[in-house]
Amino acid sequence: MSDFGDQVRKRRKADGLSQEKLAEQAEISRTYLSEIERGEAENISFRVVERLKEVLGIGDDAPEDLPPGLEEFAEEEDLAPQDQQALASLELRGERPETKQEWRVLYNLIRSYLENKD
Repeated sequence: MSDFGDQVRKRRKADGLSQEKLAEQAEISRTYLSEIERGEAENISFRVVERLKEVLGIGDDAPEDLPPGLEEFAEEEDLAPQDQQALASLELRGERPETKQEWRVLYNLIRSYLENKD
């Protein structure tokens, strides 16, 4: 999540928001926001990520600095910017896929799960 945390911090500062103000708008604690920005927060919920993205206007365009392999996979699959950002923010125990094929497997697992959820 460190890439997402960097993006949050950069956007927050560009928007002239304090951590306290952004945390209030995103309905999280300032301490938690600080952990997110430093890349120390683990298992950030989808709801928190989406709230921060909404408050800061992140995700309207293709994400910057996609992880290795994801950019190529996203281009081949013509993934929507919000799907690219969602994938880019995923980590498990500090690791994430690196190759195009690994991103494809992860994406297909998530898509399969969501399709069969109902």
